[in-house]
Amino acid sequence: MKYPKKLAKRADEILAARRWDAERRQAHTLALLHEQHPEVEAARRSLASLYAKRGTAAIFEPDTLEGIDAQISAGREQLQALMAAAGITEADLEPSYTCPACMDRGMANGQTCTCRQTILNQLVYEQLCDVSPARECSFDNFSLAYYDREQRTVMGRVVESCLRYVREFNRESKNLLFTGPPGLGKTHLSLAVAEGVVRSGRLVMYVSAPHLMDELERGKFQKDAAALEYREMIFGCDLLVIDDLGTEMVTSYTRSEVYDLVNTRLNTSRPTIINTNLDLRDIEKKYTSRVYSRIAGTYAVVEFKGRDIRLQKREKG
Repeated sequence: MKYPKKLAKRADEILAARRWDAERRQAHTLALLHEQHPEVEAARRSLASLYAKRGTAAIFEPDTLEGIDAQISAGREQLQALMAAAGITEADLEPSYTCPACMDRGMANGQTCTCRQTILNQLVYEQLCDVSPARECSFDNFSLAYYDREQRTVMGRVVESCLRYVREFNRESKNLLFTGPPGLGKTHLSLAVAEGVVRSGRLVMYVSAPHLMDELERGKFQKDAAALEYREMIFGCDLLVIDDLGTEMVTSYTRSEVYDLVNTRLNTSRPTIINTNLDLRDIEKKYTSRVYSRIAGTYAVVEFKGRDIRLQKREKG
């Protein structure tokens, strides 16, 4: 799955800035070298001239190569001695790139460098935070204390399953349906999963159902370029989290889009997590038996029970 254009562009801008900064610092170092140790700079230039002379001789005067190689060897020894006396190393003369493997270009051996992937992962996470309370929703601060004794045991197992889901995430991972009344931690837990999957280098999209339907409609009927790219990401991302399914205005169009999205992602083995206050029967009534059949038959249903956690916090607060 390719990353959104704006994120890829931003990653390349960050890499270009790193490269420019490394080369600027190198230029500054070389300027100081020329000023403070002219003998070292003169030896470097002399050696560079000898290498250029050797290149020409290899073509036009091959019989002179032995003599030039001897000069190069002597020149290197002289340069090393001068650098040692000045306390300068070879590394001081080269750009100090953040990533030596790709020299901050983002590509190494024809492949995307891990440094660019790391930048993209961070940008995806920041985008996730822009559209959700992801920074506030982690496994570490998901408290079981708000569930009664029986449900606490069940939710403890759910949390462990979600942690395992993150550790083992791949194209064959299950689709999840988090269902239950508001305020029981569905969004919190799904975002904790989303964060973990992002950190492993996958493209994760989080969207509320009302916003999702608005954007899909804009892309389909207005042919808006940004909305079309958004549609491509929603259908093709590694993990999609849909929050509050059922709170959007349900029409024949939205029913069709929900089915198309659920069905396409199932057929292309791209896992989805759906949070909803609806149970399976409500889903069938709202979205037709086709949607119900796909979700009931292929999603792992996780039922959240208990008393609204937000209300509990307010009462204690």
